[in-house]
Amino acid sequence: RLRELLRDSYSIDFVEVDCVPTTSKQEETNIRVEQSYIKIPSMENYMTYLIGTLLSCKNEAKQGCAKLIVFFPTNKLARFYAHLLQVAEFDLPLFQLHSAMSQASRNRASAQFRDAKNGILLTSDVSARGVDYPGVSHVVQFGAPRTKSGYVHRLGRTGRAGQQGQGITVLMPFEDGATVDLKKRRVRVNRSLSDALLPGYETESAFKLELEGWVKQCQSVVAKGNSRLSADLEASYLSFIAYYVGSDKGLRPNDVLQFADDMIRALNVRESPEIDPALAKKLGL
Repeated sequence: RLRELLRDSYSIDFVEVDCVPTTSKQEETNIRVEQSYIKIPSMENYMTYLIGTLLSCKNEAKQGCAKLIVFFPTNKLARFYAHLLQVAEFDLPLFQLHSAMSQASRNRASAQFRDAKNGILLTSDVSARGVDYPGVSHVVQFGAPRTKSGYVHRLGRTGRAGQQGQGITVLMPFEDGATVDLKKRRVRVNRSLSDALLPGYETESAFKLELEGWVKQCQSVVAKGNSRLSADLEASYLSFIAYYVGSDKGLRPNDVLQFADDMIRALNVRESPEIDPALAKKLGL
C-alpha cells in the first residue's frame, strides 16, 4: 500500500531501497545473534529457571561484560522480579523499565543502563523498539512474545554495531505453539543450559550450589513480608493471569490460575493472593 501511495504521489522517478526484504523468511533476525531456547518443565520451577538463566548468561559473558535485557510479558512481572532481585542483592546491577513508570523514571533508568558496563534490565515490550543500548551481551525473553515480529524486535537489542550477541527464549510449560515457531526458525534447544537447570542434575556442581543459594535468598526475602514487595507480588500474580487468559494460546482460565499458583509457590508463598469476585468473573474463573 505504501508503494502504491508513493507511485501516485511522486511525478518523478525515485529509487526504492528495501532494508527488510519480505522474501523467504517470515522475519529477518540479526545473523550475529546466536539464538537458542529452553522450556520450563513446570511453573514451580519458574524462579529457578529465571535465576539460573541470569547466572548462566553472567558466567559466559566475555571479559566479564554481562549486560542483559530480560523481557517479561507484563509490566508488573518485570517490576516484581526487578524489586525482588534488588532486595536479595543479586550480584549484578539491576534496572527496570516499563510503561507503569513515569517518563522521568524511564528516562533515568534508560540512561543508567546505557552507561553501565554490566547489569540486568528487566523490562516489558516498551524496550523492544526504538532504543539502542551499547554492549548488550544477551537478550532473554522470559515467555514467548505475542507476535512473531515481537521476537525479532526484542532480539534486535543485542548483536548491534558489528558485535556478537546471544538470544535465549525461556518458554512456559504451556507454550507449545511457540516451540513450533522457534523450530521453524531453526532456533536450537540450548542443551547445556537446559540440562544444567534440570532438577536433580549435577546437584553438587558449583553452578547448582550458587543457583540454590540465590533461590533460597529470594524465598527468604519474600518470607520476611516486605509490604511493597508483597504488593508487587500480588500485582504480578494478577497480571500473569489476565495476560494469559487474554492470550491466543487457547488456555482455559482455571488452568491459567493453576499455573499462576504454581509460579508463586516457587517462592514458598503459602496462600495465593485473593482475586476480587468481579475480576474473577470477568476473567472466566
